[in-house]
Amino acid sequence: MKNVRRKPPKYCHGFVDRYGKARWYYRPPSAEKAVPLPGLPWSPTFMAAYEQASAGEAHTPAASEKRIKPGSVDAVAVAYYRSYEYGQLKPITKQTYRNMIERFRAEHGDKPIARIERGHIKAMMAKRQDQPQAANGILRIVRILMRQALEMGLRKDNPTLGIKRMRSRTGGFKTWTEEHIAQFEAHFEAGSRARLALTLMLTTGQRRSDIIRLGWQHLRGGVASW
Repeated sequence: MKNVRRKPPKYCHGFVDRYGKARWYYRPPSAEKAVPLPGLPWSPTFMAAYEQASAGEAHTPAASEKRIKPGSVDAVAVAYYRSYEYGQLKPITKQTYRNMIERFRAEHGDKPIARIERGHIKAMMAKRQDQPQAANGILRIVRILMRQALEMGLRKDNPTLGIKRMRSRTGGFKTWTEEHIAQFEAHFEAGSRARLALTLMLTTGQRRSDIIRLGWQHLRGGVASW
């Protein structure tokens, strides 16, 4: 059988040191330093570390994080990234939370977290009342930051307590029928990326956020395992 060498995951590079040991690193263009990865590419240990690094928590802090004001939203956010609570999240959840927190920091990062009051939070949500999911996302992130601020002794209360989530007026996503699936398959030929995505979602029952990370590293004994 022909031996086909697989390319390493994106932004990964390696070399063999003078002792004959293979060393691999993850470094995207935006990173200041490379992150060392254990094992060999596509092994379970390697991919677990790769997913954590690509999620962002292993990257060197940005320059803005090195000049943060004590007691600010920025300071609490950085402390949360280093917390046990954040460390226990799944990589995809970490990335989701980080993206939301960074958007919040871009607007409110330099503000003292001790001065954020209940009225401020409700006003932030009201600005996005036409986008209930975005408004609820703000509430979720502020709750996380307030819990961290309590842990740090920066606050003695949590102003998010009692604030209700906004109701979404959407009817949700319509479940596809067999006819819809047949129309999709008639439009996208077998072997296309669209057909592959449909097949994976129908046969595995995984979320879209999980499907996009599915790879050969998840196949063990011919069975997909997460």
